[in-house]
Formats: sequence, C-alpha cells, structure tokens
Amino acid sequence: MSANNENGIIDEIEKLLKDLDLGTSYELKSVEKDSAHSKVIDAFIQFWNTKYEYFERYGQQDVDFMGKDGRPEGHIILAMEVDARASGGLKNCVKLANIRSENKIWIHISSSGDAKENFDKSLVDIRRLLTIRKETKETFGNFVAFLKTPEDLQKVVLL
Repeated sequence: MSANNENGIIDEIEKLLKDLDLGTSYELKSVEKDSAHSKVIDAFIQFWNTKYEYFERYGQQDVDFMGKDGRPEGHIILAMEVDARASGGLKNCVKLANIRSENKIWIHISSSGDAKENFDKSLVDIRRLLTIRKETKETFGNFVAFLKTPEDLQKVVLL
C-alpha cells in the first residue's frame, strides 16, 4: 500500500471520528453495548466493510479492531485500540507495537473535564515507549493518537 493510501485511511478515520456523535454514551461502561467504546468500534466496522471484506474485532493480541486486506490471513492494514481511560494508553500501545501493521491508531474517548490532561500524560508514556524500543515509522508503521471528547477531536501523529 502506498504512503498516499495510508495517509488517506488516517484522514478518513479522522473524519469518521469527527462526525461520530457519541451523545450520552460516554457515561456507559466500555463493556455495555451502547457505550462510546462500542459505538466507535461499530462505526469502524461499518467504515471498513465499505472498503474491504475482512476485519477482526478482538483479534490478535486482543486488539479492539484489525482491518485486513480482504482475507483472514491477509496483511493487516489497520490495528486500533479504543480506551475510555487514558491510563490504558500505554498498555494498549504495547499491544499495538507487537503487531505488524501499516497503520496503528490509539483513540482515547472521554467526557471528563481532565481528558486533555490525562491524554497528554499518556502521550508522554507512549513516546517514552517508542524511544525505549527505538521505533521509527519504518519499523512501527504510521502511528496516530486521537482524543475524542463531546466538544472536540484532537489528532497527534506519533510516527
């Protein structure tokens, strides 16, 4: 897949997240069917099904979403983790780091007043992990983090 296609997928993901209205679902626990966590993953499933024929929910390494190139054994084009708690960011980014994929996305969803502060703290830990592992875009793939709140969407390109 070319760099333009990879960036295209990330741009489409950003638009999808920006347009996604999670309403009061932020208040529900992640395991509940109508939670913000579930709504984000369900939106990705619908998005992916318009592009490719195959995805895995809770696939390898228990990652929330893995989009493949149309075959169960196919190349992983997108690996994604969604967290309602920023504290899960580092743990889930370790899971992402252990998967070969062209694009890796971490999404923190929160309606908390300190969501931005918690997101920024997680980014410090994630950047430290990338430095310790000596990861580069060539070894890790594209890596983007998003903070989704009821008011805003923030995008941070990590690699």
